Amino acid sequence: MKGLFTLFCLIPMMAMAQETIDLNRMRIVNAPASPTCSDGIQNGDETGVDCGGSCAPCSSLPEVDLTLVTATAYEFDLSSGQIDFCLDAVNTTGAGITISYLVSGTGSPGVNFVALLGTITIPDGSQCASLMVTPINDVDAINQTVTITIGDDEAYTIGVNDEETVTIVDDDAVVSSCSPDPSPIDVANISQLLALSPGDTFNLTNSIDLTGQTIPANLIYTNSGGGLFSGSNIDLNGMCVADDFTQKFLPSTTFATVNEESRVSPQAFGAVGNGLVADDIPINTLINYFRYGIGEPSSVYVKNSPSTYTRTGEIDFDWNGSEMIVTSTSNFPMTTVSTGYVMTFDNINVIFSNGNFSGGDVYGRAFRFNGQNKIHFINNNVYDWYSPVTIRCVAFYMDFDNFDVTGGGVQDILFDGNNVHDIVAQGDGNYNNSPAGVSKGWWYSIGNGTMSDTSTFSIIHRNNIVYNVIGDDAEAWYAIGGTEAVNPNGTWLIENEYFYNNTRRNIKANISNLTIQNSTFEEIDNSLFNDAQQMGSNVDIFRTPSAKVRNIVVHNNVFKARPGQDYHYHMLSITEAIGVTITDNEFSMTKVENYAGLRLGSGTSTYTGYLEDIMASGNDFYNCGIQMLTYYAPVDQIDIGYGTMTYDPSSNDWGAHQAAIRTTNSTGTVGNIDFHDYTVNISGGSASLFHGLIYSQGANMTNLNITDVQLNYSGTSLTNSVGWLVGDFGASNSIINLTTTGDATPTLNIDGAGSPTISGDSPTIIFN
Repeated sequence: MKGLFTLFCLIPMMAMAQETIDLNRMRIVNAPASPTCSDGIQNGDETGVDCGGSCAPCSSLPEVDLTLVTATAYEFDLSSGQIDFCLDAVNTTGAGITISYLVSGTGSPGVNFVALLGTITIPDGSQCASLMVTPINDVDAINQTVTITIGDDEAYTIGVNDEETVTIVDDDAVVSSCSPDPSPIDVANISQLLALSPGDTFNLTNSIDLTGQTIPANLIYTNSGGGLFSGSNIDLNGMCVADDFTQKFLPSTTFATVNEESRVSPQAFGAVGNGLVADDIPINTLINYFRYGIGEPSSVYVKNSPSTYTRTGEIDFDWNGSEMIVTSTSNFPMTTVSTGYVMTFDNINVIFSNGNFSGGDVYGRAFRFNGQNKIHFINNNVYDWYSPVTIRCVAFYMDFDNFDVTGGGVQDILFDGNNVHDIVAQGDGNYNNSPAGVSKGWWYSIGNGTMSDTSTFSIIHRNNIVYNVIGDDAEAWYAIGGTEAVNPNGTWLIENEYFYNNTRRNIKANISNLTIQNSTFEEIDNSLFNDAQQMGSNVDIFRTPSAKVRNIVVHNNVFKARPGQDYHYHMLSITEAIGVTITDNEFSMTKVENYAGLRLGSGTSTYTGYLEDIMASGNDFYNCGIQMLTYYAPVDQIDIGYGTMTYDPSSNDWGAHQAAIRTTNSTGTVGNIDFHDYTVNISGGSASLFHGLIYSQGANMTNLNITDVQLNYSGTSLTNSVGWLVGDFGASNSIINLTTTGDATPTLNIDGAGSPTISGDSPTIIFN
């Protein structure tokens, strides 16, 4: 022990003079007092309204007008409408100006569009704030309106333009099927067909080979007569096929152009849909030659061969509750790593909705996308995909090496409302020996040089449930980038998602401009635990040291352990990153162990632990905290504030020494954290391995500033209740306004040397 002394921080000067204080170990700092205005109101006007800022009087009230930026919201791709609230000048009040508004129109909040709050705030230093009207995908097939009207308030005046309306275009209202005449013309041969007038409704009484023919314009084909079309290079010339889930064409029929007038089923090309007979050719013909497809709700289509679709344009396929399943692998490449997807789309834009896609637990590669600029995958189930140990298992492979996004190209990718589960690659027990055990839900592969700075893209994952993506080296959502992954014009959004029971990570992201919000990430079940290395982190965001990730937002998520678990892993890991905002999240473990809620830096020598412009605010931690790893190199202060930490250390009989802020380093220096405005609650039995606020395994602490933190102890006895620093705790560190309850003599054990700054409201602190 280096000597014992006691510091009373708030006591009269006479009393302090009676203490023996070692000034080499501490300095006293007094914070400046806040300015006081004569009328008690900061920047107040004659009505007593507080405008914020200095003691100067308020300026005249600002005027607010509405600007309609985007008048239409499209339900199917969930594109939002936008209305801007704008002041007549930039807000310079020193505080936000909150505008109230009324919502009316034919649309219903929570049914047709995401409910709006009724208020919007224009921040200080800004002139406008944007209100987004976000549609909800419903089934009523009716366009809806949302009208916004500025409400009265004493904080502002209403300008001339106080009302605007956004129209939500319902995707179910899009017409792509025809309404035939109830009395069709019977056609028996080519001559009769070619003699029809444009717009006639007809059926076939005999089968007709139309190779090379162009039929009259805009005919309507019902085919209640039993005949079929056949042939090649047929120009349907705007013909609409009134599909009733019966056959209209031979499966081998080909066409001169893509039909955009009809929504047809695979049955139109001879699919059986009974789950027993292969339907590959009918499905392929539909996708290759028709823009709109529809499945029969009761049908199970068999797809037992890989297919590649290379045409331009779009396939909009409403599977309508039907299922596509693999039943045999005889036509698939079972000895290659990553070829042979059931469906590969080259160039063609894809909209798939309301489908069920199963690998039948016999095959493992479902969809691959190359070169298109639009993918919408909505309200589908993708499940039971399995790969043996020699090949990869992937539900969605997004090949950005071949995406056409250079020179100002646009990417519009949306996955919304899907269930993706039981994507399993058989492993060999070794977590890092690809390809064995490699399994991915989504795999975004971003190569070098394919995404220029002038390219724009929007990649949205919303309302998906993802579970049981399993393998030695598995991630439910995986985006790995080359040098172009830092594209400043691209945005990635993961919103309102639920991930659980996925090994090795729920998310591994090596990309910039990523927002993760309003989602839940739960760890794997005990039964899936194989090795600590296999588990990785719950969500892991990082890059190589030569190419940092940038502009990351992690907001309002839940990262949690499963109750009753024996094994855990880190909840959120960040390294090699610039500009990360982590706000209003919940991190929870079932008991205090040696895994962190927020992990900063890396434990692997191939990374430097580079961190710049990192801020964490409003986060709550349960039985876990913040860890600085072995490779930890912040270039500025990391701001962590305004939250709570709650611990029950009674079960802390497993793992290493723990604390709210912990470093795993036994050598070197760590720190550069401003930890402030936190409440730390510690309750439960005695725990020799839990050390309250700070623990350093041996590294010297530097630039750690603890300000306005309250430690509450209840029913617990800790050997080092404030913390234990095996290394030095020098003059660059400070503890200001640390208050405690439930511990008469809070103790900070410092094995090394140092003279930290201590000041404020703290009761007695004993330094050992």
